Amino acid sequence: MAETKRTTIDIDKSDFELYQKLMKTSYFKNNLHLFTCAVLVGKFIIKKPIGIKKRKDYIRVNDNRNNQNLTILKSLAISYNDNVNILTDENSLYAYCEKYARPGIKKIYEWYDDPSHDFGTTISKELVNAFKSIDLKVLEEI
Repeated sequence: MAETKRTTIDIDKSDFELYQKLMKTSYFKNNLHLFTCAVLVGKFIIKKPIGIKKRKDYIRVNDNRNNQNLTILKSLAISYNDNVNILTDENSLYAYCEKYARPGIKKIYEWYDDPSHDFGTTISKELVNAFKSIDLKVLEEI
């Protein structure tokens, strides 16, 4: 398989405002942290990918090659594809993540915008519950 590299991880242009508003809060360290949370929420809570309609550059890959959040994204793609060779095809790797970030960012913003609940408590509780729902016996077989 020929190696393909990407320069950016993209989001849908229509979601950019949500990312900007959430980055103004104190909950996320950087764009990659927020994007990773969006992917996790999309993958494990919403469980329904949505493709990007109009691409917008969001994260520079080369600036984040050694970031642990990127490692999480790569692990998800490897697990989904059941093939470590996905790492040599960054187009497929990041496309997989991008389609789960779309529903995830919408849900994260919905939690943030709900004045009846504390956002930090809500997102923490939801991510912990999603983690608890993962069948760890399946992971032991890998």
